[in-house]
Amino acid sequence: LALPKNAVIASTLEVTGPVKDTIRKGDTKKVYELLSESNNPLLARTAKAIAENIGTTKIRFGKRQGLAGYFNPKDNTITIDPDEDVNAHVLLHEAGHAITSHVIATEPLNPNVRQLQKAYEYAKPLLGKAYGTKNLDEFVAEAYGNESFMSELNRIPYKSTKGRMVTAWEAVKRAFQNIWNRIVSQPSVEKPTNVSNIHQLIEGII
Repeated sequence: LALPKNAVIASTLEVTGPVKDTIRKGDTKKVYELLSESNNPLLARTAKAIAENIGTTKIRFGKRQGLAGYFNPKDNTITIDPDEDVNAHVLLHEAGHAITSHVIATEPLNPNVRQLQKAYEYAKPLLGKAYGTKNLDEFVAEAYGNESFMSELNRIPYKSTKGRMVTAWEAVKRAFQNIWNRIVSQPSVEKPTNVSNIHQLIEGII
């Protein structure tokens, strides 16, 4: 669940020294509490919601080729490249992955998690042996970060809604958005937008 360096919004607010020091200490909740002190109300509100929901997710500096940040659901760790300009986009993006991953893992009866499960079960036999079909965790990881997998899902007709055919990718995207919307106290969406909700929030910060 990665954010390539070329996908980082360069003009997003660079974080302060205390935030970087707190990443080095590995205090995840404090990182987002510090971000919540921003004078930008949207950034402050989003960071506050993350701090309240980040749970046991760990954070550290580390490198992975070509990536500004990376969330590994296997060890529940956010890794940030120390050699890049550490900014709010990277930190919010990876926290969004961490929190939605946690919801998927711990709330199987959540309506949006059930929607993801249904989309996975429907798409699985149509995807052949593609990586991402082994289980829901892999499916979600690939749907987050693999553009070719997203394209495959977007070619699969899923169901008709109000006379319009919705693809499997649109169903997955809507579920992702609504998991995040609930966390930041925003209303659910009926129709997924063209970009992820976390990126909509970021666009408002710029």
